[in-house]
Amino acid sequence: MGLGVEKFCLHQDVSHLEAIMIRNAGSKDALREIGLQMEKGEIQTFTDNNSPEKYFIVEQIQTKDCLYLKSDESMMLKVNNKIQKFIPFVMIQPKNLTAEYGLLLASELSKGALSNVNQSISSHDIVEYSKDDKATIIYVVCPPDRNELCTLTIKHRGQWYKENGKVFEMKVLARSRRERGDQNKSQRLRKDGDTPQGIYHLWGTLYTQDFKFGAQPRIDIDGMQPPLAFKHVHSANLLRIIPKEAFIDYWLHEFSLAFALGRYLLRIHDNSVDPQFPDTYTTPQTQQIFRASAGCINTGNQMKKLLQILQSFDVVSKKQTSTKNFYGRLDSPNLQNSFLVVIDQS
Repeated sequence: MGLGVEKFCLHQDVSHLEAIMIRNAGSKDALREIGLQMEKGEIQTFTDNNSPEKYFIVEQIQTKDCLYLKSDESMMLKVNNKIQKFIPFVMIQPKNLTAEYGLLLASELSKGALSNVNQSISSHDIVEYSKDDKATIIYVVCPPDRNELCTLTIKHRGQWYKENGKVFEMKVLARSRRERGDQNKSQRLRKDGDTPQGIYHLWGTLYTQDFKFGAQPRIDIDGMQPPLAFKHVHSANLLRIIPKEAFIDYWLHEFSLAFALGRYLLRIHDNSVDPQFPDTYTTPQTQQIFRASAGCINTGNQMKKLLQILQSFDVVSKKQTSTKNFYGRLDSPNLQNSFLVVIDQS
């Protein structure tokens, strides 16, 4: 399943437990509303007239069902006016490749057993897998703690993009400022956390007078749209990118779980050129200076180079790479064949 991932199953003598399931998510309105509640850290599971709440619903988890979670992602939430510790989870059904998302009260862990779970397919094998003759795939392979730089590579129509005979690599940062939660942990599921693992589309670009993202256009990687693996694994599309054995691995569902919890506005962008948002994060080993963001992928001063490569593959248009005029937002001209894979090294 992945580093730090645990499987939680109920003891056989426990018939069920209750958890808060996230329902009716997927639309932009739901994304905004859930995101606002999670940002405040206050949710309700019932309305003023005592009916079930629209998005957060208490349901029973049966003995046959197991949950996948990271204990490091635990969070304090005010639920029905009571502050308690909860752990987000994904419940994956391998037979029909569906997934459900929820919040487990940490004290409920006493009703079952936790076990460490290994990832089915290594990050190396994930990166090497695709030979799709239409897709352009950006791979970002990261250290699990995200304190050091990730390695970005690009595969176009099944072939690695090379320069001077060598596979092109770009060092990027997928670490946030960690203004909420535990500064010493790589938490990815709430706003302002590190960049979640998963598979993203390259939805389009944005170029506005907002220089904390640098002086180059930035790439929208969430589009406020459900991820490819959200609720149901879309096998045909995903098989272009990863092997079927990886469909039940936690890393694939981390972005979906974050999305279910209201996380969006994820981007690939440049270092800041705004003095109000200085580049102040120095990687401990490589001593590279970046601006730790709100969870986006920061390319440092390499964004122009990345956009030029993507333009050569028709992933973005010439207009999208131009910095002559601010253009707001432009959609990707080849959305269905443009992907980003973010995965921790394993």
